[in-house]
Amino acid sequence: IENLEYCNFDPDPLKIDELRIKQNSIGVNFLDIYHRKGNHFKNIKLPGIIGVEGIGVIEDKHASVKEFRVGEKIGYPLNIGAYTTHRNINKNACISMPDALDDITLAGSLMKGLTVSHILYDIIKVKSGDVILWHAIAGGVGLIACQWAKYLGAKIIGTVGSDEKIDLVKKFGCDYVINYNKQLASQKVREITNGDLCDAVVDGVGSFTWLDSLKSVKPYGKCITFGLASGQLPNFSFEQIPSESYITRATVGSIIENRKFLIKNSDKYLNALMNKIITPRIDTIFDLKDVSLAHEILEKRKNIGSIVLKP
Repeated sequence: IENLEYCNFDPDPLKIDELRIKQNSIGVNFLDIYHRKGNHFKNIKLPGIIGVEGIGVIEDKHASVKEFRVGEKIGYPLNIGAYTTHRNINKNACISMPDALDDITLAGSLMKGLTVSHILYDIIKVKSGDVILWHAIAGGVGLIACQWAKYLGAKIIGTVGSDEKIDLVKKFGCDYVINYNKQLASQKVREITNGDLCDAVVDGVGSFTWLDSLKSVKPYGKCITFGLASGQLPNFSFEQIPSESYITRATVGSIIENRKFLIKNSDKYLNALMNKIITPRIDTIFDLKDVSLAHEILEKRKNIGSIVLKP
């Protein structure tokens, strides 16, 4: 954390297909912590700017850009270089954002909302009556997932790391809440489902929960990893995979790499926001210069909901 330094710099001249954005709000994600520590961070020259998500207004654009206009509000997920007041970015990374939605809500939920949309619609293909176990449901992704999956008719079992988070998570629609520091989720899941287990298990915690996640999914169910908050997945053998179940890894990168896929999931996410299907909870807003405090809270998983930076 001590290597995060607030300083001045000048953006480079705009290149073909680039926009210059004045940023209004910046999302904080666990991926930022991985990057700060040097994990998944091979393509940046140090010193560099981390952060992958922001909302802002276009101040300038290269003459080659026809799709966007100066003054338009845009957002972007998964494009490194977000922790700054102004930045250049390729037009294909950006999505037009409705003025009716406030910047803090968008910055606290864009990448998280796209992640949830991808997992619920593209991977689980959730149906009414499905039972879903979602680990770390008190985080920004988890609270969005809880509301959205509940709207689609699923029964939600969530895990948290402390009892203090239980009541609030239930207010967001979670049917059952398990403190995974006190009880193995698989044991409680078996009790809740009368031994039927879950149609889908979504695990963003990683090392601490993964082997137990494998014990919580029913035959022909899906066990999905999408984050490694507690560390890399432990080694596991083929025999530990539940019979007739499916294991996969969900990434926002799969959405970003295909423009049509990005727009499809963005439309779902923005529609869910506009129609109050999901109401993201913003835990804390920090000044950009205080980013180290934001990282400390997120890394220790003290937050309930999203953390946002204001440039």
